[in-house]
Amino acid sequence: MIHVEVLPAIQHDQHHYVPLQVRDQGMGIQPEEIEQVTQRFYRTSTARPRGGFGLGLAIAAEVCHLQGGIPSFKLQVNYR
Repeated sequence: MIHVEVLPAIQHDQHHYVPLQVRDQGMGIQPEEIEQVTQRFYRTSTARPRGGFGLGLAIAAEVCHLQGGIPSFKLQVNYR
């Protein structure tokens, strides 16, 4: 399941932003892979057996950049 939440608006460097928080209950990623998740066609070691093209986060990050946003990613402490 994917959960999307619109957070309260913030102001940064004279610009107003509406942060979106997207969470899922997936397998998670290894900490050393966090820097690579927005590269096109990159699939984490846990995603490889399940398929996919490795484009989801690359597209999301590009859309974020095109809208003047800054994508950021956090790892959940309890990696499975």
